[in-house]
Amino acid sequence: METNFAFVAEENGEIVGIAHGRFVGGSGLAILGWIGVHPTYQNKGIGKALLEKVIEHCRTEGCHKITLYTLPVLIPAVNLYLKHGFVPEAYLRKEWWNVDFIKMSKWL
Repeated sequence: METNFAFVAEENGEIVGIAHGRFVGGSGLAILGWIGVHPTYQNKGIGKALLEKVIEHCRTEGCHKITLYTLPVLIPAVNLYLKHGFVPEAYLRKEWWNVDFIKMSKWL
């Protein structure tokens, strides 16, 4: 059974960022579905804080691996993941909707 998790970042009572993912049963694998930060609030450390919260939560839940998919053109996102220890596992050419994706993972 999969279990979802989500974290939000707020400023002045307004949601400015969100991270969502899921645990794949009791397998020890977490899949980070997405992190999004409102454009007005980007480059202020909100995405970093959300990602760190996800990593901490996955460790607490006993995961051994977090995996995600991102677009190679999203350079700030790719750099954020790299800085936090994620490594590219696969380059998926024209994977979904004829668009390239990168599968990245972090082992805990």
